[in-house]
Amino acid sequence: MNSQKLLRLIAAFACATGGFSLRAQNPPPQPRAPIISGVIESIEFRGVRRIPQDTLRALLASKPGEMTSEETLRRDFTALWNTGRFDDIRMETVASERGGVIVRFTVTERAVAQAMVPAAPSIPFRGAGSALV
Repeated sequence: MNSQKLLRLIAAFACATGGFSLRAQNPPPQPRAPIISGVIESIEFRGVRRIPQDTLRALLASKPGEMTSEETLRRDFTALWNTGRFDDIRMETVASERGGVIVRFTVTERAVAQAMVPAAPSIPFRGAGSALV
């Protein structure tokens, strides 16, 4: 296999598995909404389909039961953006009915390229009705 074919194969695999993005990464946008002070009651994610929410929560420094901090929430926002999995992220803090604060991230996931892999050729089998492997 020549080097150009190998590079194409590696690039196709990396694109299909999310190994790298062919788009240039822009600097993260800044959170737009003002931050409400209070104890974090919960952290929500909207618009997430492919990534488990617990995985995203693990990236965040903010935790339920802690006070909101503008600096920590900005760090959380940047940590999500730096995953490279989102085209857009919006963060808002909402007062809950129980007096706490809900931190809500609304995201637009980045599109995933689907690689077209040709089907394997069929192999005719002649002989006994079953084979032991």
